[in-house]
Amino acid sequence: MLDITRIHLFQGLTNQEYGEVQHAHFAYRRYPAGEYIIRQGERSSALYVLMAGTAQVTRGLEQEHFIANLVEGAIFGEISFLTARLRSTHVKAVEDSVVLRIDSELLNAISADAKDKIKNRIIELLIDRLDNMNHTLSEISRQVRTADR
Repeated sequence: MLDITRIHLFQGLTNQEYGEVQHAHFAYRRYPAGEYIIRQGERSSALYVLMAGTAQVTRGLEQEHFIANLVEGAIFGEISFLTARLRSTHVKAVEDSVVLRIDSELLNAISADAKDKIKNRIIELLIDRLDNMNHTLSEISRQVRTADR
């Protein structure tokens, strides 16, 4: 299983704060290959960190469309975690996987400083994803303009 100190979300925590998260055993969940970790449309406010295994992100209720593959260290579920919106995608374990489920129970079990550091990392993650999306949209737009000529 991935060492928690190597996960970007937890970088900057003190040794004591790492221990607080590491010892929250109730927050670790195992998913066999093929099992959904989250389902599109469900109500949940948990954030997940893929600690071991791989998973696949898809979207669609009638027919699922591939979005991304996730590897150890990947963080997902952040939109519902921050906004309490329904899940916008499915995430399914491709192989036997272990996730760290971060919810209000875990956040209440750690110090306020650790909680703030984790929230700041989530904001950084969202900014990076927004930057990547903007870059991708810009590239698609450029390709469409070139194809129209």
